[in-house]
Amino acid sequence: MRHLLIAIFALMMTYPNVSKSQASQNLIAVLDTIWRTEQEPITLRDSLMNCYGADSEQFREQQKIYQKNHLVYEQKVTNILDKYGWPTQEKPENMAI
Repeated sequence: MRHLLIAIFALMMTYPNVSKSQASQNLIAVLDTIWRTEQEPITLRDSLMNCYGADSEQFREQQKIYQKNHLVYEQKVTNILDKYGWPTQEKPENMAI
């Protein structure tokens, strides 16, 4: 999972320099959506674990949602990486930080 999140972050940071094209804007939107929908169930799951414990039904239900989403989004990120390649460590000139 950590590798997936790092890959999403790296792709989001690398591709803004070409954000003038519609394809790049769409890619950024897809990665942003993946990031949010990957993180929201994790946050909720962790909160439920703190409140009810890791053996609670609430926690297990949220864990199932996370696991299902993770498999889907991992494949989506893999497809993006296969198509566009891994980002380099070079800082793009037009990248705003």
